[in-house]
Amino acid sequence: MLPALAALAAVAAVALTATPATAGSGHASLGVCEDTTFDFLAALQQTGTARGAADPTTRAEKDTVKYSGGTEVGQKTPGKPTAGAIDVYFHVITKTDGTGAVSDATIAAQITVLNQTFAGWFGGDVTGFTFRLAGTTRSANNAWFDQATFADEIAMKSALKAGDSADLNIYSTSGGGFLGWAYYPSITASNTYGVLDGVVLHYGSLP
Repeated sequence: MLPALAALAAVAAVALTATPATAGSGHASLGVCEDTTFDFLAALQQTGTARGAADPTTRAEKDTVKYSGGTEVGQKTPGKPTAGAIDVYFHVITKTDGTGAVSDATIAAQITVLNQTFAGWFGGDVTGFTFRLAGTTRSANNAWFDQATFADEIAMKSALKAGDSADLNIYSTSGGGFLGWAYYPSITASNTYGVLDGVVLHYGSLP
C-alpha cells in the first residue's frame, strides 16, 4: 500500500502544519506546535540537512537507499492503489527520565494532519487515502530514543513493528540527529531489512 508514500506524508505533513513567516521575519511559526526547542524549518536550512537544532555536528542525510536496495524510480510494484484506509501504529519512545513523551492528543492531531494532507487541504490532489490509528505503544529505552546506531534502529523496530507492508508504523524518538527518515518501498521485499519499513520522527516536530 505504497509504504513510501505514506511514510513521506508523515514526514512532510509536519512541515505542512507550519504557518508562513511574515515577509522579512526570517522565521516560520511551528503552527500548533509552539516548541521553540526544535524549529524544524531552521533545522532543514542547516546545510540542507534535517537535524535537531541542538546537534552541533554536520551530518549528511541518512542513507536509506543503502538498505532499501534502490529508489522509487523505475521499480516494479505489485500494483498502484489509488485509495484506501491505512492502519497506523504509533510507537512513542522516551528516555527513562520521560524525555520525548508524546500525548495521545498529539498523536490524534498528527493523524488529523495526515488525513488533511492526503485530502488536499494544503493543496495538491485529493488522493482518496485515509489514515486511522490502529494502536499505540510506549517504551522507555535510552538507546532506542537516542538512535545513535543502526543496531538501535533494528532492535527497536524488531521489537515494536506491527502489521505488514500495507500498514504505517511511526516511531517518535530523538530523531538521531535528523528530523526523521523512512525507506523506499523496496525495503519491504528484503528478508534482512524488511523490518525497517516505517517512519522515524523527532518527537518535537509533532503534530
